[in-house]
Amino acid sequence: MPGRRIAQHVVEPLAARLHDNATARDLAAHLPLTLTFRDHNNVEKTAPLPRELSLEGAPEGHDPAAGDIGYWAPGGDLVFYYDSDAPFFNGIVRIGEFDGEMDAIE
Repeated sequence: MPGRRIAQHVVEPLAARLHDNATARDLAAHLPLTLTFRDHNNVEKTAPLPRELSLEGAPEGHDPAAGDIGYWAPGGDLVFYYDSDAPFFNGIVRIGEFDGEMDAIE
């Protein structure tokens, strides 16, 4: 799926692609950002964003897979999924995905 390319520098550069939806465009308009991530349940890394993102046209929720980039609307967090064991959650908006292996963020 085409979209805006972004890069995440964790231990090494990790390329990602944002989708063409209102939430992703809102995030892209505020890049670059420096965020501090923490691990949740050995499946995802989350970081609070400085402000809420648009939810215009967003689905009710999402069942994330490893490599997905999401926005947790109830908490205002950016989420990087590195394991597919995360279940469907109401309030998650899929805004992009990483290109390649997820080892750098585990």
